[in-house]
Amino acid sequence: DKKPNSRDFRAKTGVTQKDLSLAFGRNPYSKLVELSGDKPNRFGMDKSEISDVLLRWGLLTRELEMIPTQYEWEDSGNKPTVSGIARSHNLKWSNIPIAFNEHFGSDQKWQDVIKLLPLKSDNVEIETELSQSECFVYLMKDNRNNAHKIGISNDAIFREKTLQSEQPKIELIAKKKYVNRKIAGAIEKALHNVYQHKHLRGEWFRLDEEDLIELKATLTE
Repeated sequence: DKKPNSRDFRAKTGVTQKDLSLAFGRNPYSKLVELSGDKPNRFGMDKSEISDVLLRWGLLTRELEMIPTQYEWEDSGNKPTVSGIARSHNLKWSNIPIAFNEHFGSDQKWQDVIKLLPLKSDNVEIETELSQSECFVYLMKDNRNNAHKIGISNDAIFREKTLQSEQPKIELIAKKKYVNRKIAGAIEKALHNVYQHKHLRGEWFRLDEEDLIELKATLTE
């Protein structure tokens, strides 16, 4: 008699929110409804469940191979905002690694992410500790399509190797180390803004020779 919301769907089918998010990414139930030929009811959607938030946080951590900052979470388009997570779920950003471990710590599929978590007691500001680590801003090239990636990593060489395991044609072009992740993140954001008009997707850009000369000069150690 009425269009089911995501909670109704899960109750009837036994499909979990985790399964939906793994299959469809962000806003999974809306995408499922659209694939079924219907229009999602935007006003009737449930607020994000904590398991869905943690799942997307884990996927972003896996992609970055480090604990994401608040900026990286919101800059990647994830919802709710950091303040929204605190309001809706009473969960501080610094305690998300602890919550993630509680939900997915025994799941073998997430052990690569679990190993990245500096699990501390609830009263420790994990993000502050992470922000004090040295961090690189790097430039990489995908030789298949000549796209370039501007990103940050605690270990640029390790990041290159992990990306090469997925796409062997990726190579590190330039890197520069900064005293902490906060500064590196600010530099990365500034570079993203400079080349925004050449943005392709994520951290990838279509750069010309003049751009590369500028970036190599900027990121030379």
